[in-house]
Parts: sequence; structure tokens; C-alpha cells
Amino acid sequence: MKNLILFLVLVVLGWFAYNTMNSSSGDKADVSDRAFTVENINDVYKVFVAEKNKEPITMTRNGNHWLLDNKHQVKEGAINGVLSVLEHARVKFIPSKNATDNIINGIAKYGIKVEAYDKNNKKLTSYYIGGNTPDERATYFLMEHAAQPYVLELPFEESILREKFARSYLEWRDYTIFREDESKIKELSVEYPKTQSNSFRIIKDNGYKVLPFNENAASSNLKTNQKLVDSYLKDYRFLMAEYIENEHPRKDSISNILPFCHITIKYDDGGTKDLKLFPVLDVMKFNSDPAEYEALRTLPRFFGLASWGDFYLIQQPLIEKLMMRYSYFLQEE
Repeated sequence: MKNLILFLVLVVLGWFAYNTMNSSSGDKADVSDRAFTVENINDVYKVFVAEKNKEPITMTRNGNHWLLDNKHQVKEGAINGVLSVLEHARVKFIPSKNATDNIINGIAKYGIKVEAYDKNNKKLTSYYIGGNTPDERATYFLMEHAAQPYVLELPFEESILREKFARSYLEWRDYTIFREDESKIKELSVEYPKTQSNSFRIIKDNGYKVLPFNENAASSNLKTNQKLVDSYLKDYRFLMAEYIENEHPRKDSISNILPFCHITIKYDDGGTKDLKLFPVLDVMKFNSDPAEYEALRTLPRFFGLASWGDFYLIQQPLIEKLMMRYSYFLQEE
């Protein structure tokens, strides 16, 4: 009798073990429709973003920065926002069945397609980003080929995830104008067309020498202050614009007037670049709204036309450190 009871216990335990194993291996929940993040963010080498009524863009990892369509450097804050979603976004809740149809219809009308790839061009994830929840604290997401949308958020910040992807082409771009290695600069000139006496050239010659911009002008008898030149050239290590104004309606007309300042850099390898500067207050005081003009007086700015074609808006406190006068460098050591 005892043996029979023991046998029945073993049979029951075996039956439970069998069913447990089957349920754990064969009845796992399918979570493929919520695989919005990647396992290792360092595996992401390319991100494709396509928004309705905008040209799609592709961002590709290139060393320690990212390139936009293999042409321009991507703004660091912009790509960091994308990567934070790919790494940390989490499901906040599943929308109700009643709301699902409207969410999917919204994604069909104004959804943003996002695809992430590794360095071997293997697709890591692909989904659509819809609108935001009514409280503006989360965003609707839908995996490619899926039917169930989800509401996603970032756990460490209150932000609208859609805005990290809904950018114009210029808003994706890095606004850096100068990021120079001064050791590679052969010659640098700063010309003030209306006040030539303030214009100058810095030439590498066993150190640096500062000369008048006009080669026929008489040079000062004062000695070039090498420390001031060294400090000045270091200011070219980083200069960022406030915005890229390539679509400004007056870009062409402003570009054709005489600039206030013209900076030119020549490199050891023969390359060159230049930047022409136009005071915003001077060029906008005509045909401008009085209120807008007064607002510009609060923080003076310059338009900057670069030799590579971009038209920048630059805050004066950032650019004025580059607009020194010839006499500045001719101080006693």
C-alpha cells in the first residue's frame, strides 16, 4: 500500500514537472511587438528617420561623431536624444481597444518611421512614432508589421519622445563654425573693409608674426606679443552659431553687401575657409518690425556667410573675441 501511494505521488509530481517545462518553453509571451529598444546601444551605427512631408535622413556613426546623409556633422544633442530613446524607452501602458484605431490612423497620417542598424547593416529595430498622449508626457509607438500600439516614455525625464525625431534638416545639423587645430593654421587674416587700419594677418614663421592686412602698409615697430597671438588662435578651437539661417528670405541680398568683418584661414595643407560677418542690427533696421528690431538690440548678433555655403546667426558675445584689432597684438611682452 505504501509503495502504491509513493508511486502515485511520483506520477503526480512528474505530471506537474512535465507541464511546467512545457509551459515555460512553449507558451512564452510574444513580445516582438514591443521591441523598441536595442540590447547594446554601442551596436547602433546607422539610424534612418522618415517623417511625412519631409525628406528622409540617415545618420551614420563616424568615429566619435555622427554624419547626416554623409555630408554634415549631426548636432550632438540631437543624436543623443535619438540614442536615449533607442536605449532607454519603456512601455508606460497599453492603450485601450477603443483608442487603438485612432492611434493607428494618426500614425498613418503623420507617423515617423525609425530604423536602427548595426555596422554590418543588420536591422536592429524598426517602428513608427505617432502623436503624444493628451497630457503630453508620453508618445504612441507601433512596431513595424505590428497591430498593437504602445505608449512609451523615458524613465529618467519628462519629455515628448516624438520631438526627438521630428526635426527639420537644419535642426539635425551641428551648428559649429570653427573647430580648429591652431597648429595646422599657416596664416589667418581678419579684414575690416571700412577700417583697414584695424585689419591684420597672423603668419606662422618660427612662432607667429602679426602684420597689417594690406601688404603695402607700413608695419609697426612694436614687437608681436606671442602670448596674445597664442591665446587668440586658441579661440578658434570652438565657435558655435545660434542657428543656421540658410532659408532666411534676405540671405542673398545680405550676402551681397560689404561685410563688417572678413575672416580667412589658410592651412598648412593648402586648404582655406572664410567667414564674412554682417551686423544684424545694421542689415535689419530697414523693412523690419519695430518690436523685432528692439528685441535684436537686447542681444546683438551677426549674420555669418561661410565659404562652404552656410548662412549662420551668431551671438555677438561669442564672435567678438575673434574680432580683434591689429594694435591688440603689438603690446610689450
